[in-house]
Amino acid sequence: MIANLTENLALIAVIAALGAWWVSWRESRRNNRVILKLKKFSSALHEDLSGLSYKLEAWIVNRGIQLQNISMSLCFNGPGGSGTCSITIPLSESSKSVYSTFLRGTTAKFLLSPSDKKIFHFFSMISDIKKQRPVINLYNSSFLAYSFSIYSRWDWIKKLWNRLSFKFSFKRRMAEGLNGKGVFKYYQLPYFEIRSEKLQFFLDGLSQRNIVNKQNENFT
Repeated sequence: MIANLTENLALIAVIAALGAWWVSWRESRRNNRVILKLKKFSSALHEDLSGLSYKLEAWIVNRGIQLQNISMSLCFNGPGGSGTCSITIPLSESSKSVYSTFLRGTTAKFLLSPSDKKIFHFFSMISDIKKQRPVINLYNSSFLAYSFSIYSRWDWIKKLWNRLSFKFSFKRRMAEGLNGKGVFKYYQLPYFEIRSEKLQFFLDGLSQRNIVNKQNENFT
């Protein structure tokens, strides 16, 4: 019995030592390296006084060393592989405070809501996301700190899973509602956020808006 107790205590001590080593290694890595996470990448349609418009958002979380004077750009290969194209994605007004000092644990939101015709022309050069490989680059005082890929070769598997997830989701009757219709709760299986789909939605929206603007110009 004493021997078994000693063996159990030794095993617990080994597990505790491994846990302490892992925590120490993780904190050492965070204190000495650039570790950034693209928490959210999305595109959305919204309406204002000027009509329908599209916006592209990127939320970055800093989990490593402190960065300074941060900036962001969207880069991709030009049509036919002719060089590299790049456009700046500015910080949103709500994140201006982290521009000069981007501390660990803080989040920065970058927002692009294009209205200039030149920007429409720029994004019209993206005809094939898979081939042109767009990336989001984050800069620290004008030096490249980290790159996030928009397209992944596993996107087709993620799309397949998302379709199956939606297909096999279900709803459950939770309570009786008015007129006997009942109250239902919808259950959906976990799904993947696919960055290339978000960018494609944004590109399609810009293209449609550009067509509408040209029609309005011809009409006037």
